[in-house]
Amino acid sequence: MEKRQRLLLATDFGPSAEALCSTAAALARAAEAEVVVLHALGRGSAADDFARTEAACRAYARRIGEQGAKASETLVIRLRPADELIVASAQELGISLVAMGWGRDARLGGTARAVLRGASCPLLLVGPECEGEGIEGPASLEDTSGLERIDVRDLPPLERLMRVSERVSDLAADEALLVSVESSRRALTSGASLVP
Repeated sequence: MEKRQRLLLATDFGPSAEALCSTAAALARAAEAEVVVLHALGRGSAADDFARTEAACRAYARRIGEQGAKASETLVIRLRPADELIVASAQELGISLVAMGWGRDARLGGTARAVLRGASCPLLLVGPECEGEGIEGPASLEDTSGLERIDVRDLPPLERLMRVSERVSDLAADEALLVSVESSRRALTSGASLVP
């Protein structure tokens, strides 16, 4: 039996969060993939912050299920820098694609930039008004049609960031960009297991 692909939905609950949820669900449904929801807590977070975050992540998982996609029971919520958590979780959980918002004002945010440097799987950057329309049933998460694409696998890190940043600045708020990166990139950090 073939192992189900997994999509990591990395959310900060910002302006692109709802669009990210819809787009991830559409893509996962089309590819018959499972969605894992991730949120990194900030420094100084209290226990009640964790409880609210867990409830919000579970709500996203429910919405993904309501949209016909498989939502994982696994939620990744940790007090750790977001970029490190995303890259390490993607590697540890065998993620096929990381989906995250592309930031405010059509710019690639700092977390997305850092994830792009350390990613070992493709990255889907979703605009704040994207609804996942036009995504057609791929054989895998990387073969998705209906999305803008850029391949930066053979570029040095600085040029990779510049190319992706330029491309994101040209996107409309209702678009998403699929970024192909080297599959041999190593995680930014190594350490203890992220999954309980």
